[in-house]
Amino acid sequence: MNIKSIIYILPLASVLLVSCGSTEDKKDGDKKESAGNPELQKEVQTYLDKYNTDYQKLLYAANEAQWTLNTYMVEGDTVAAYNAGLADKAMAEFTGSAENIESARKFLENQKDLTDLQVRQLKYILYMAGNTPAIAKDIVDQRIAAQ
Repeated sequence: MNIKSIIYILPLASVLLVSCGSTEDKKDGDKKESAGNPELQKEVQTYLDKYNTDYQKLLYAANEAQWTLNTYMVEGDTVAAYNAGLADKAMAEFTGSAENIESARKFLENQKDLTDLQVRQLKYILYMAGNTPAIAKDIVDQRIAAQ
């Protein structure tokens, strides 16, 4: 067996092992997901859906701007760097906005009534906000400019 064969077999074996989980584990997970306050879960899910949609749009724009900056290099051209800075700033303002931080904190106060996935997503929103908090806007702007 050569290296190329191993490279193709390992991912397939990994997928098969992961998919072999017992149905008992899945049933317990379903019970956990359905417990709690359905109205609150629906409200949180609406917030998370909107957050994720906005986040994906901003992330796409930021990645595209960075791609252009790093692949289209013309001497004396500063437009790509300017556009990348604007996209990064928009991303930072969204992830670190006081509104998103407050919403995530408010929803996490009742985390026992939420699904495990919703709690993890809300905690991740706060984690992302910690990288670019609105209360430290000047420092975040300086870091973006330096990058």
